[in-house]
Amino acid sequence: MTNSHKINALILLISLLFTPPAISLEILTTEIDLNCSESDTQIVACSYRQLLNQQISDITARIHGQEQDISIHNRYPTSDSVTAILFVIDTSDTGRQNVIEINSEQIVQLTGNLQAHHIAGLASFDKDLVVRAPISSSRNSIVTAARSLEAAGLTTELYRNTIKAIEVLARVNADRKVLFLFSDGQAEDKAYYHADVINAARRHDVVINSFGYARSTPLSVSLQTLRRLSEETGGMYFESNTNFELPNEVMTRPLANIDRGGQFIINLDSINNNSSQESELDLQFLTSTQPISVSIPVNLPITAYEPQQALQTVSTPLVSPPQAVVTVQSKEREYIDYLLWYGVPSALVVLILLTIATLYMLFKKERQPKPVNVTYAEVKPLAYLISQDEKASSYPVTTTTWRIGRSQDNEMTINDSSISRRHAEINRESNGQFVLYDRGSTNGVYVNNKKITKKILSEGDIIEIGDFFLRFTEHPKDFQFGEDTAMLKTRAPKVN
Repeated sequence: MTNSHKINALILLISLLFTPPAISLEILTTEIDLNCSESDTQIVACSYRQLLNQQISDITARIHGQEQDISIHNRYPTSDSVTAILFVIDTSDTGRQNVIEINSEQIVQLTGNLQAHHIAGLASFDKDLVVRAPISSSRNSIVTAARSLEAAGLTTELYRNTIKAIEVLARVNADRKVLFLFSDGQAEDKAYYHADVINAARRHDVVINSFGYARSTPLSVSLQTLRRLSEETGGMYFESNTNFELPNEVMTRPLANIDRGGQFIINLDSINNNSSQESELDLQFLTSTQPISVSIPVNLPITAYEPQQALQTVSTPLVSPPQAVVTVQSKEREYIDYLLWYGVPSALVVLILLTIATLYMLFKKERQPKPVNVTYAEVKPLAYLISQDEKASSYPVTTTTWRIGRSQDNEMTINDSSISRRHAEINRESNGQFVLYDRGSTNGVYVNNKKITKKILSEGDIIEIGDFFLRFTEHPKDFQFGEDTAMLKTRAPKVN
């Protein structure tokens, strides 16, 4: 890096740090990710990153058709740039253990292709996010942590833990930050959503590069979740093949979409503006194919032109014309007018609302109805599942479709790693029979020690689901304590 480049970089840094911003604007298109800020001293500082695999040869800037000089243009990365990476692997499903092992070896290869300005870390998630190797860890630490990952078999909280991973990156001092997300795209969140992740990523300037691994064709639809997370944060989405392999260009150049673009500064204080403070700064990024055009609003000061005072050439005294009287409204008067126009009406509205609220509370207190006792009819279970352990817990089957699995939206949730998300299902048919189905579970479903995919249940059948044994019965738990009524010999009454 030459001395002139170092001086320009220093000027850029000082301008960004010590110039108070008046306008801050973020623009994300399918071609470019642009962030610009305009200071009170008419300096526009922008950072950009092209999203397509093309080089930007030059940048032009125009206001009102007049081209403006770009005083500084530094390309990323410079000698002192820092890019922070956090690898995050989904370890929630025991059925994906083979995929997790492949992900670990892929991270080993990816970390081997990182450059000097890259710092990286590793985390995994299921129900919670666990940082296995903090950002700035050595490659050996990341490799060791990656090869020790195992599936936990817990709930997949994809959105919540992606937000937590973004917050981990937000605490790192780096010029650019990117999240490498390895997942099948399935999410079991109930209170966190896609928009929450996007807002957090844009707020902390984090880019999400996602890697999708689908175990089957029907499950591949969940990968759209990862694709959208990448598209809406300016990142890239990569999908593995049937052998869970990633494209070679990703493995050899993992940060190709991050280590591009740069920063530039435009000084607007020399522009003459006679009409309006609002103007458009038209930026054009020249590429080898077609230019990328972006317009951003800027505030220009109105240039004041003062007529030159005429030279006095007559020596005789001139009669001074009558001076115009200019009335300037004082600051105190402006403050009083402000109170009259805005303060008084606002106070009246607040007073009216308080009065209405008070009257409503008094009326509600006087008209408070007496409590009414409501009796709800008890739902009679259709059948029961009795756990075959010392507790002998009874689980009533209360609906005609009774799903069993690890996911929270099942009728019977068993939070254990031996249970699949959708493990089994009991259906009560119209003829009164109960039919047990295996819903594609990893460990299978057994009835009386025989593996089944579909089985009509009989009284007393023992169902094996993962590590759990359940006895099927149509009778309540205390049915076995019922006894037949005994017939006693009695004497016939005497007839007179």
